Amino acid sequence: MGHTQMTPVQASTIPLFMGNKDVVVEAVTGSGKTLAFVIPVLERLVRRERRHKKHEIGALIISPTRELASQIYSIFELFLSSQPMSEHDGVPDTSGQYPPPLLLVSSSTSSPAEDVQRFVSTGADIVIGTPGRVEEFLLGKGRDTVSAKELEVLVLDEADRLLDLGFQQTLARILTHLPKQRRTGLFSATMTDADAVSELVRVGLRNPARVIVKVQAKKGQKRDTAIEERRIPANLKIFYLVCRPPEKVVQLTRIIALETSRHQSARFILYFATGASVDHFYRILSLFLPKGTKLHSLHGHLPPASRTRTLSSFASSVAIPSAPSILLATDVAARGLDIPDVDVVVQFDPPSDTKMFSHRSGRTARAGRSGRAWVLLVGREQEYIDFLFVRKIPVTQHAYINEDGSEDPRNCDERADDTAVGHFLDTIRSELRTDRVLHDKAVKAFVSFVRAYSNHEASYIFRIKDLDLVGIAKAFGLLRLPRMPELKNANRDGWADADIDWDTYPYLDKAQEAKRIATAEAQKAQALEKPRAPPVDKTKYTAWSNKTVKKTEKDKRREKKDRKKAWMKSQVAEDAKGAEGETLKRSRADSDAGEDDDWEELAREERMAKKDSDVMYVVFYELCGKMLILRWQAWRVTSAQLFLASGVKMSLAGKSGSICSSSPKAFGTSNHLSMVKNVTAGGVMKLLVLILSASAALASTLLERNLVYHSPFHDHPQFSHDTREIHARQLRNARRQVQAASAFNDDHYPTFYGADFSNSPFVWNGGLNFTHSVASGDPFDTSVLLWTRAVPVTNSTSPGPDQSVPVCVSYKVFSSPSLTGRPVNTGEAFTSYDVDFTVKVEATDLKADTKYWFVFADCTNPSSVSPTGVTRTLSNPDTPAHEVNGGKNLTLAVFSCSQYQAGWFNAYGVAAHNTTADVFVHLGDYIYESLGNGAHIGRQTLGRELATIHDYRQRLNQYRTDASLLFAHQNAPWITLTSSRARDDHEVADNSWKAGTADSNDTSVGCAFSPSGACFTDRKLAAVRAYHEWMPVRQVTADDKLRIWRNFQIGKLLDLTMLDTRKLFIGQRSGAVCLLQGVRRHAAEEHWHLYLEYVNTIAAYPNRSLMGLPQENWFFDSLSESKSRGAVWRVVGQQIVFTQLNESGAFDLDAWDGYRANRQRVLDHLYENKIDNTIILSGDSHANWVSDLAHPNDTSYDPVTGKGAIGVEFAGTAVTSGSSFGTNIAPPAADQISDVLVAVNDELQWSEGSYRGFFTLTINPDTLTATYYAMNNITFANLDAFASAQFVVHNGANKLTRPVAGGSVNAGVLKSSVVNATKTR
Repeated sequence: MGHTQMTPVQASTIPLFMGNKDVVVEAVTGSGKTLAFVIPVLERLVRRERRHKKHEIGALIISPTRELASQIYSIFELFLSSQPMSEHDGVPDTSGQYPPPLLLVSSSTSSPAEDVQRFVSTGADIVIGTPGRVEEFLLGKGRDTVSAKELEVLVLDEADRLLDLGFQQTLARILTHLPKQRRTGLFSATMTDADAVSELVRVGLRNPARVIVKVQAKKGQKRDTAIEERRIPANLKIFYLVCRPPEKVVQLTRIIALETSRHQSARFILYFATGASVDHFYRILSLFLPKGTKLHSLHGHLPPASRTRTLSSFASSVAIPSAPSILLATDVAARGLDIPDVDVVVQFDPPSDTKMFSHRSGRTARAGRSGRAWVLLVGREQEYIDFLFVRKIPVTQHAYINEDGSEDPRNCDERADDTAVGHFLDTIRSELRTDRVLHDKAVKAFVSFVRAYSNHEASYIFRIKDLDLVGIAKAFGLLRLPRMPELKNANRDGWADADIDWDTYPYLDKAQEAKRIATAEAQKAQALEKPRAPPVDKTKYTAWSNKTVKKTEKDKRREKKDRKKAWMKSQVAEDAKGAEGETLKRSRADSDAGEDDDWEELAREERMAKKDSDVMYVVFYELCGKMLILRWQAWRVTSAQLFLASGVKMSLAGKSGSICSSSPKAFGTSNHLSMVKNVTAGGVMKLLVLILSASAALASTLLERNLVYHSPFHDHPQFSHDTREIHARQLRNARRQVQAASAFNDDHYPTFYGADFSNSPFVWNGGLNFTHSVASGDPFDTSVLLWTRAVPVTNSTSPGPDQSVPVCVSYKVFSSPSLTGRPVNTGEAFTSYDVDFTVKVEATDLKADTKYWFVFADCTNPSSVSPTGVTRTLSNPDTPAHEVNGGKNLTLAVFSCSQYQAGWFNAYGVAAHNTTADVFVHLGDYIYESLGNGAHIGRQTLGRELATIHDYRQRLNQYRTDASLLFAHQNAPWITLTSSRARDDHEVADNSWKAGTADSNDTSVGCAFSPSGACFTDRKLAAVRAYHEWMPVRQVTADDKLRIWRNFQIGKLLDLTMLDTRKLFIGQRSGAVCLLQGVRRHAAEEHWHLYLEYVNTIAAYPNRSLMGLPQENWFFDSLSESKSRGAVWRVVGQQIVFTQLNESGAFDLDAWDGYRANRQRVLDHLYENKIDNTIILSGDSHANWVSDLAHPNDTSYDPVTGKGAIGVEFAGTAVTSGSSFGTNIAPPAADQISDVLVAVNDELQWSEGSYRGFFTLTINPDTLTATYYAMNNITFANLDAFASAQFVVHNGANKLTRPVAGGSVNAGVLKSSVVNATKTR
């Protein structure tokens, strides 16, 4: 290949990748990254002790585009085609050679089925392809043919692009199919910390080595030479040229002329924003370039075969300066392609994805060669250069190029218009006149450019309203301007449509022209038959009834306004009465007329403001001697900013007689309404109080919008915060600032009460920290809850707001991950210390079954934003099952029991990064009340055993610092079965029930448990309050002693039913718990057996209920209704193991085994009503169990075939909490226990008790698949996990599919293995 030594990236990467290290490689374009993984891949395959079998693959390389995949394929093919060939009896023998690589890309000559057929025919150790085609090869057509179990290496080339959302789901499905024991390499030129690196764990790298090859260029020639870091090759020079929009094509042709004449450049790539622009300029540029110039076009809308031919033709064409070869392309040719000998890159349009700039420029100056790149900018696009500088891409300005090749350094405002623009426009128009299809292409190119520009990633620089669209139309050579909204108010000075008869303007294609003529004649005939009717005077012919209705509505509005006016005047009078005393009373009579005028002026301003709901009027004031001047300014501000302005700070200083002005911080550009009035000081006070009163309703609304102020329970308002009192507290503080006072008088510092107000703004504007990222939860079909925590920034100079100052947070919901376009839902809400600065709002009016992205921001500083969250809505209950989730599988990730001190919450991270979970479901014990000892792994819990609201808030705060938990909350909505849902016990206290715990209740002894003296009822309410603040959960109906069970109807696919089996109607359990508490407090441990005997005695009592009669009846009705409405699956989420577990003659009486009659009634209801497809989810036990649902000890159930079962139970282990088999028990020891359990319990089909983890449910109308995941190590943060088992349930089968788990699992014990082992003994 002509290489004599390795490049820096190859020298750094190859030893690591060959030495069993995962690698993340970032290096500039053209640095040799491809060979950095090609050589290790080949070496690893050659060094294998055993060659891969014909149906096995050893290496998988995935790239984002077919062009890049084809290029990588050609390099592998070059190496493999050079294998030495042996001979046998003079005949070449290729049997010992490695098979050629397999290329998987879209092509007119190869389908997915043909890909598989080629693989079957020849085999392939190395597979290269694009994500979609690879997915079809591994999981579609080739699922039963291709084996990836022996895969050695996975390479993601241009990894940051692959990790974009467009490929996220596809990659996740591919990666779950690959073995965990593999080497993984990620390669790219733009893998920055802010984007791709944060996504690396998605692909399951294990402690990767990161290789960053930087380019450093020397700056200056002095002794202390500085080093400049660059993200482009050192031999690449980039220039930017600023011109007017009509001059872009002129400058493009002159750049080409300059490069060919001065630098002898012969091979160019020109980048345009859209494929339509490429097609248009492919035809137009030939009019202005030298004869012999070879033009090639490449964009994503071309057929794959055409794209391949174009690349090949451009790369192989003979190019000389007098006859250059030029490729016109979009970003499809920007990444990874190694096109030899490209001299110059010109970016006619800057890329919409800013990362593409370095990729485009990097098509030249590759492999040590020098190169030059240009970018054309117009108007305010010059600010893009500062952005590039931040991204470490140095760009040098080049002067405007004149027609004779000389340079004009003047800017666009100083320089005269280029006379060549008119000539270019006339030439292009003349060409377009020859064929109407050229005009159509030009219009299409222009429109597509405008649309692309509107969606630019750097929209604060590339703003469509700042762009001279008419000038752009001249550059495109349009004959007339198209009709489009962006041109509606455009300045058309200097524009003239081409003089052309549009009725006779022909297409050269005869068929197309005949169609145009026929269409035109039909339109004329239709117009003659139906002449246009004159416009109707709607007011003249409007029905009298409509006029009456309008008059009535107008009268109602006027009456409402009069009432509001009267109320606001009374508020002014009432507030002013106490503030101004007798002096104000005497002055009022003299100023009544003037005040009425002021009021009428204010009313007129209010009417003006109603024309634009965003325009508010804010009062400012200046002190001029003894008189106050009112200045009215119209600002476009948000409601929260008005609220801030209403708490005007007064910080006035200056000498007597001078103007001493002060104003709040500006929130926009002021446009003065020159209306100045001299009024008394009392008038100013009343106007300020007026604004405070007007904002009072707004403040209450913003408080109410934050749902954490509400009670956790709909019908228990006594548990909510009194938002009226909170607002009154805030308002008292603000009104105090605008009331007159006589206790202090200083001409130099005229402030009220002898102090200014700078320390008590009405809304905090000192900065916010979104300390715990964002979350979402409780999705419905049209709404979802959004959550964040916005904590005021504090430091030595800014201690933070006092208790009377609210914090304002805004939120926006978008349908695009780029957060561009119009938000689908927006709003603002207040938070404060009262609710631990948490914010929970409901985003409404959303589309069903749709993915959304959302962000929070500081109302007073919109640039201060939270991380971006990802959420979704559920399907409408009436959506057909096969249409739920857009016809794709719906996946739930199921968790329980996460104890902070027991380990790191890696399970959440694995689920969020490495599965396709749509919704996260938590079955209880989200937090633990206990302390424990986790210091040895860096997980020591703060505080004490939980009892007060501070304790519970502190614990939730600490749990939510875990990075995996934060990421999981940020990237999917949660449905929780904890706390104010069907909570398990540890969110309040261990082994708690409705009247107490083992340690605390409402007796004097029970209250003494807590150092704070908190009794159990107070403890429980504190826990629920804190959970309601910190979790994205809705209010629930609290009748029947805090009822919290409910049901989600997710289309006709499933009903997700939540039960409470921990806190509520525990029936006779109360006596058992009382006995237990008595034993613990007043008796020795040897009396523990009394408790066990008692509970075992009452476990089968017919009237004993785990759920309570109301919940039990509701549950049965929900199951029956689910069946009658046609739902396919019934998934029941609850906390404790449902199936009977005989543990060597003992039973878990804290689970359903302690409520046998209740379990019997549930199973009877399923059997008697023939309710199919019931799946029960369980947690709490800290071990994995999978069982068929059947009556315990019922001989009609066959454990071998599953005949006689009525459903399935999936019980999951803990995220971190210690195993019920024994804390930190090793897998072999746990399997010995499982051996016994699966042998003696008929329904139990699988048991595993060593690993911590979670499981997923993948649901479609035909099957429900449960995949269990095991964490290899939870003593530190990592994503090292494996799938321990997978189970399938078919629609209507009501049992686990046999053989269970396909006959084998990666951890734990299957019943089938025990049965088989028994038979062979």
